[in-house]
Amino acid sequence: MGTEKITPAGFIVVDTTGLGAIWGYGATESDAWGDFAAEMAKAGVTVLDDAAADGREWDGSWTQRGDYEARPATAALLKMVDERGGTISHQTIGGVACTQDERDATDETDATDETDA
Repeated sequence: MGTEKITPAGFIVVDTTGLGAIWGYGATESDAWGDFAAEMAKAGVTVLDDAAADGREWDGSWTQRGDYEARPATAALLKMVDERGGTISHQTIGGVACTQDERDATDETDATDETDA
């Protein structure tokens, strides 16, 4: 392990239901949520706020916004998402999402694996 520091450079929006897929990214949290909305629309998925989804029947594909959260992310992870899409393995160290290579280059011990592929 090295001494690299994990530093946020933007944000990702992650599926928190266990899949960990990245559905949006951007320089700001607002940009990441905007990208999330655009990606869901491209996929034909309606995003409902949690109150709208509660106990009602909905036609077609839908998801609840509460199943996703924005997280700070490193520049390397943002670049990887831009190049490969959001179904990639990533780590979270100190609340910042990063690549496996970045994780391997740190002395951090509080990493959690967000394996998607």
